[in-house]
Amino acid sequence: MVHPQLRVHLSRALALMCNTLVDMRVLDECLCQISEALVKADFTTKMVSELQVKVKKAMDPTVTGSNHSIHQILCKEICKLIDSGRKPSFVPKKGMPCIVLVIGFQDSGKTTSCAKFAYHHKQKGYKPSLVCADTGSSSLDRLKQIAHEAKIPVYGSNLGSDPIQVAIQGVEKFKKENSDLIIIDTSGSYTSKDAFFAEIHKIEKATNPHLIVLVVDAADGQFAFDLAGPFIRNCSIGSAIISKMDRHPYGGGTLSALAAANCPVIFYGTGKSIESFEIFDVKAFTSNLLDYKSRTFTIDIEDMHNMLDNLQVSEVERTNAVRQMEKACLNAYHAVLEKERMLAQQVSSSESEYNKICDILGEKELKHSKIKSVSSLEERK
Repeated sequence: MVHPQLRVHLSRALALMCNTLVDMRVLDECLCQISEALVKADFTTKMVSELQVKVKKAMDPTVTGSNHSIHQILCKEICKLIDSGRKPSFVPKKGMPCIVLVIGFQDSGKTTSCAKFAYHHKQKGYKPSLVCADTGSSSLDRLKQIAHEAKIPVYGSNLGSDPIQVAIQGVEKFKKENSDLIIIDTSGSYTSKDAFFAEIHKIEKATNPHLIVLVVDAADGQFAFDLAGPFIRNCSIGSAIISKMDRHPYGGGTLSALAAANCPVIFYGTGKSIESFEIFDVKAFTSNLLDYKSRTFTIDIEDMHNMLDNLQVSEVERTNAVRQMEKACLNAYHAVLEKERMLAQQVSSSESEYNKICDILGEKELKHSKIKSVSSLEERK
């Protein structure tokens, strides 16, 4: 599941093409709605403008069934925007010891993503384990709490312990226990950029991971490009995980930013539960995002007529039955769109109220605290 706001706008635009006689005016209106949805999802205006040009160039609105054409073209072009074109540097294999180092800034959803990553692979037949090398916060307790129900073993130490030693001891322990997927959670807090990456380098050198995974919050949007930059320059990032995709409307922008940074996304989080974790397949993701038909609950016309043939109904009864079914599908379609619209409106309203409170308190800059902290570190360096 992704944030409903983007899906609502795209559904309406594509439904307009499906239910209206298509001409240039309808195409322009459809593209306008699609562009607005993508900009709200934090795709850059340059990306959106280029997409509009490509769609218009590839489409001929006078051709019958052009609504299918725009669907195919949009799938193709959005795939290009959110796909880095690069494969993960390493993929774990069952029965073969694999060490995964997970990094990211504080509050990015890194610790929860570690547990979800472990659980996902456990469901696939792996024997995962978790090492908490974040010794300066309550990450160990949180990791144990999340992993407990999934029965995934966790190794860590008390506050103040040396994170490098904790990582080494945890890896050695789980290797002896024949774990084939050892996931190391690292600290996301720091006093300086140099100290932060120095610690990651020491853990990397001490544990020799097969894969380094960057965790990015979906709320970062286009800022994910700047955020990923220092990690990519300082670490051998093999892939990325996007957390909280269901909670933030900027998820699409975050995907496009990581693609622009040449950082392949392998998973994304879709909820609070440990099961809420999806493999990122760019074609499947985009098709689902643009699949307005699945929300109309339509029945294949040929199947419908075959069913009516088996019932041996008259032509009048057949026509009435088809009309009733189509009406029911259309009602279901509008009901689902309205439900998604209300959910998107609630989230938008919450964000608006938050902005008002920040303005009243004179603390509007809190909304951009990540940007501010990274900028200050760059200046300090």
